[in-house]
Amino acid sequence: MNKKVNELNLKGRILNNPIVNEKDNGNRIFSFDLEVDLTLKDDKRGDLRVASIPVNLKNPLIKKIGDSLKKNKIISVEGWLRAQGESNVFLEATDLEVLNYCWG
Repeated sequence: MNKKVNELNLKGRILNNPIVNEKDNGNRIFSFDLEVDLTLKDDKRGDLRVASIPVNLKNPLIKKIGDSLKKNKIISVEGWLRAQGESNVFLEATDLEVLNYCWG
């Protein structure tokens, strides 16, 4: 694909309810599936939807990938977790290849 693109936009949807696992050290881990839409922003032709990728994400409340997610407009996951009363929301992808593809 040899097109000049201004922006890669990502939006996420939760596919199932997160499962909460308590850890010995007090950290709670949220496991859930997230489907990510990859959309190329093109001024001339409008938005071009590239793919929907199911991504397995965890929230150990210690990783700081949340900033990248916010920058790329994946806010529904954080919004859902914040609505459940979690104020420290950081996300981590379990599939590094997908993570590098999406945010690298």
